[in-house]
Amino acid sequence: MKQLDFVEQEDKAPASARKPAKAKRKNRPAGNREELQRLNMEIPRALHKRLKLKAIYEDRTVTDLVLQAINDYLNTH
Repeated sequence: MKQLDFVEQEDKAPASARKPAKAKRKNRPAGNREELQRLNMEIPRALHKRLKLKAIYEDRTVTDLVLQAINDYLNTH
């Protein structure tokens, strides 16, 4: 039985089959990381897709859109 070498197989995969490298986060606020707090939540898949498409369409990040929505909500309630 032949042993599979997954690293070697990945290297032979065509470029179109490889996952793109993750982009660096460019829109983080300047300053100390301690000023930020991580928020994790689950949302419906369809809503997440709409959010990602909106972010791409507006050339913004999903984080930017969520922060704007939270701020707008808190400022009106």
